[in-house]
Amino acid sequence: ETQTLLNILSDRGVFASKRGRKAVEALQPDDVRSIAVIIHFALGDSVLTRPFFLTLRQGFPNAKITASLIANYQNGILDDLVDRVHVSAGRWRPRPSFFAKMKSWRALGYHDIVFDLTTSNASFWITKVNGARLKVGFTHYFHHHFLYDLAVTKTDFQFVTENLLSQLNVLGVEHKWPPEFRYPIGSVPCKQPERPYLLYFPTASR
Repeated sequence: ETQTLLNILSDRGVFASKRGRKAVEALQPDDVRSIAVIIHFALGDSVLTRPFFLTLRQGFPNAKITASLIANYQNGILDDLVDRVHVSAGRWRPRPSFFAKMKSWRALGYHDIVFDLTTSNASFWITKVNGARLKVGFTHYFHHHFLYDLAVTKTDFQFVTENLLSQLNVLGVEHKWPPEFRYPIGSVPCKQPERPYLLYFPTASR
């Protein structure tokens, strides 16, 4: 298994630091106890993270999973797939000070693995100021050299969900195809205006 992972890390589309390679060699999925996933997404992209979280749970069955959100993007929280939700300071009025933001970023805490699915200034800070045995992200200019132990290429020629799943693939975690969403289906009739809900089609633009 280790040899397979090392072969994956030799792919041209993968960045792996020396620290990252050592962490992968020592990685035992059953021993991973805590994972954080940074997802500063609006509703549409949040919905498309479901296959990532389902695959993450299968690959690391003993880990408690934290979803790290930002205050102005909290729609579509995947309550059924995570154990904890962390919310960092967002764009509200009056704008929080840098120190208030830093406090909220640090509240994520230490985790065995941190996945940064977002690639934004805020997610960079959160990744930087919190400790982890292994930090995984996307290659983004030169940021990945300073922030991540492992990073994979993100492309606009792939479905968003596939891009996200590549962060698990680099750790040797395979996903199902087509991706599995397992949407919870409610029993709320459509003709109850006092209990409105949203129906979202993940593959439709209109």
